[in-house]
Amino acid sequence: MPTGDAFNHLPGGFSPGQTPFFLDLFCAIMNLMPEVNSFSGQIVGEIVEVRFAFSGQVSSVNKHPGDSVNIGDPLAALDNRVFQTELDRELAYYARVRAEFELFVSAQGEPKSDSDRFEKVRRQSLLDVSVKTVEIAKFHLDQSVLKSPVSGLVVGMGGLRPLLHVTPSSNPVEILDFKSICFSIPVDWEEIQKFTPDRKYLLEFIGLAEKIPADLLPFIPPSDPKKSPEIHLQPTAGLKLFPGQPGKLLLDSV
Repeated sequence: MPTGDAFNHLPGGFSPGQTPFFLDLFCAIMNLMPEVNSFSGQIVGEIVEVRFAFSGQVSSVNKHPGDSVNIGDPLAALDNRVFQTELDRELAYYARVRAEFELFVSAQGEPKSDSDRFEKVRRQSLLDVSVKTVEIAKFHLDQSVLKSPVSGLVVGMGGLRPLLHVTPSSNPVEILDFKSICFSIPVDWEEIQKFTPDRKYLLEFIGLAEKIPADLLPFIPPSDPKKSPEIHLQPTAGLKLFPGQPGKLLLDSV
């Protein structure tokens, strides 16, 4: 804070050691005012990339850029005829193995020798394996539909189009994860100590009349030592804020 001595050499006819009364009063008032720090920053968020687990031909595209999605919403689907055929084949094989097992048990009854006991174990294992292959085929069929793992906003569909052939490494669907949205501000290392959980944090954004309260998130040091540390805060109000939106953090003194 300024002091009266800072104005001793200002032009105006005051000799060294003399301070105008109004300047002393101004300095006293400034020293009594609470310290309010302001930091500029912006909204940031994570983009989640979602891809098909298997190669195939796209049969439908259910979402487009700008659409909101919830967890489990279908984004696109592959032609599932191959997967359905695979499941039908495994179900038929399971029915055959189960029938053979039941016929063996009906004909042999309880095992009377070691060879009978081992034969029953062999047939039981074949039945167990057929059950697992049916489960795998059902899993493949379910994976033919690409579903959203997060609630968010579709940023891009990766060029997906019906009849397009895709692989697991191609054509990612990009979704902005709403849960990852937070306010980020770059700070100097000596300012880190200012950000404690017991302080009150308010965010200001252009176009919003009211200040938004925010919670301080755990500090994570930058992985690159050349980068400045960043403080992240989670807005508590249920407003739609998007990455890149500039704002200001008001840090009140405790």
